[in-house]
Parts: sequence; structure tokens; C-alpha cells
Amino acid sequence: MALMKDWFRRNAKRYPDKTAVVFEDVRLTFKQVNERVNSVANGLSKMGIKKGTRIALLSENCYQCLELWGVAAKTGVILVPLNYRLNPKEIEYQIRNAGASTIFFQEKYNDVINYFKTRLKSLKNYIPIENMKGWKCYEDLVSEFSPEEPGIKIEEDTLLLLLYTSGTTGLPKGAMITNKNVFANANSVVIGWGIRHDDINVITFPLYSTGGIVIPATACIYMGCTNVIMRRWDAKDFLEKVQKEKGTVTVLSPT
Repeated sequence: MALMKDWFRRNAKRYPDKTAVVFEDVRLTFKQVNERVNSVANGLSKMGIKKGTRIALLSENCYQCLELWGVAAKTGVILVPLNYRLNPKEIEYQIRNAGASTIFFQEKYNDVINYFKTRLKSLKNYIPIENMKGWKCYEDLVSEFSPEEPGIKIEEDTLLLLLYTSGTTGLPKGAMITNKNVFANANSVVIGWGIRHDDINVITFPLYSTGGIVIPATACIYMGCTNVIMRRWDAKDFLEKVQKEKGTVTVLSPT
């Protein structure tokens, strides 16, 4: 069974110069993405963030969100994507419940982060996605650490993601998603949708949701397709991206 950690490495070897990710003005090849993922993974390991550690993510869609799937897949850390639309107390509950000790965050949520600092003693590491003065940020990990494969043993039953439910009838529950779950889903989408290597997926859903993560973004990584990431939904922007990037696959809400 080819796990997600293998997809990133395999795509970099087979299609090193093919565009893997498009996000606004950023275009990254499969080779670049794999090296960036490895550098962040090795950086986290040097920080003492080991297999089984839960790391939270508070951000609108961006290419780093997708890269962090690869980081989790290669290190065995468990990624906890947070719904940025919730209020701080609701997000605080999910971080506590998940037992996250590290959080990656977008600068626009700095006020929420300051709230967490007074409330969540369990959070030890705060890592901005963008460059912020006085902080060690995501791109520092990319530039400072080796792009070599981390070489950590990952098994099919190793947890990859904790995805929280909406909590409509009670408190949100963290659904435990293993590497095997992600492989099975990707394989099913490839077969059921007929995903091809030359498909181009336009990601419209938030990357904290199953619609954003597993249908069909992971299937497209599995097949070596290009993922075009929208920061947030905007109908005009979507149509422009489909036309410019020649999108062939997407998921849209019926309402």
C-alpha cells in the first residue's frame, strides 16, 4: 500500500518539474513541494516534535496547508486543521480536546493566538505561516533544515488527521483519520471519478473540511495531478481560475 508519505516522494521522482500546486502568485513543482515538506518535517523533529504529537493549524486555504499534510504523513505527527470561522472559545475546546502542543497559524488570527496564550498552557510552539517579525516562521523551517527524506517509519494504521465534526447536536468530535483511511479514500475517488494524471483540481472548500482535504485533493496528489488552491470561495475568482488554469475537477456546494 502506497501511503501519503510515498506519494510526495514518488511524484517528485516521476514528475519533478510538473506543477504540483498553484496558489495566487505561487507555483511549485512536485520536486519543490517534496523538498519543502521534508525541510519542515526535519525542522519539527529537531524541535522535539515527534511521531504522535498533535499539531494544530489555524489558517485560510494556502499551499502550506497542503504541505502540512505531507509533513504529517512523513513524520507521524497528527494534523488538526481548525475551523477558522468558529469563535475563539470553540477553537480552544478543539485544541484542548485534541491535546495539540504546537500550532501553525495565519497572521490575521494573531488576536486569537494571543487569547490562546493566556488560556492554553499546553500550547508550547506557535509558528506563523507568513513572515512575522520576532517569530520563527514556517519559511524559516523550509530554509534552515535539510530537504532529505526524514526516514521515519509510518504504518497504515498511523494516525494522520484529527478532523472535528460540526458539533450540531453536541460538542464537536475529533474523527481519527489514519493513513490507510486516506489511501482508501483516494483510491476510491480515483476509480469512481476517473481521475487522470493530467487532471487539474480547483480546491474551493476550506482545507479544514473533508470536502477540502479528501474529496478530491488527496486523490489528485496520489495521481500526480495539479491542485489549484483558492484562499476562500469567490464565484468570480473561481471562474477565472478554472479558465486560466484549465481546471477539470472540482467540488462545489449545491447551495
